[in-house]
Amino acid sequence: MLVDSASHNARLRQTEVEVEAAEREYERLKRIGDAVPAINLDQADTRLKAARAAYRAASIQASRAVVRAPFAGSVDTLNIEAGEVAAPGAPLVRMLDLDTLMVTVSLSDRDVMAVKPDQAVTVTTDAQMAPVTGKVTRVRRAADTNTRAFEAEIELDNAAGGLLPGMIATVRIQSQLDDAQLVVRNDWL
Repeated sequence: MLVDSASHNARLRQTEVEVEAAEREYERLKRIGDAVPAINLDQADTRLKAARAAYRAASIQASRAVVRAPFAGSVDTLNIEAGEVAAPGAPLVRMLDLDTLMVTVSLSDRDVMAVKPDQAVTVTTDAQMAPVTGKVTRVRRAADTNTRAFEAEIELDNAAGGLLPGMIATVRIQSQLDDAQLVVRNDWL
């Protein structure tokens, strides 16, 4: 994604020059010593502090002109067009990390007590019949007020790329109570 940062970088360079000039002036007056009235030294110190503050502000603005994703991934959706001004905090891009997927399943109150974090999980889809193994990472302690189901999150290694967000999956959670398996069907990846 290309962002026009030329004006931000120009302002940053301008404030950098102002800081350098203010530092030279302050150091020159300090070297002169008692021959310079204290008010002149105070004014030079104030100009230096103001120049440094302007530089920090310009640096922040320049850094905000660069769009960075918090992780490596693939662009799924681009929510802005060339030449458009982005509103602060507005989503610009939808990124996907397909190496690790999170599967969400709904559990009944009867089954939720048998599911714990770090339990082994096997996931299959109609698109890929070879099972993918994962583990339970989180089980919500309160049921959804609308569905009365408890949500569990399962992390899957998808380095092979065989699973995609939105696929319908069959999830098998190995019960810790005995060798029985809990099967949850038709939940989304």
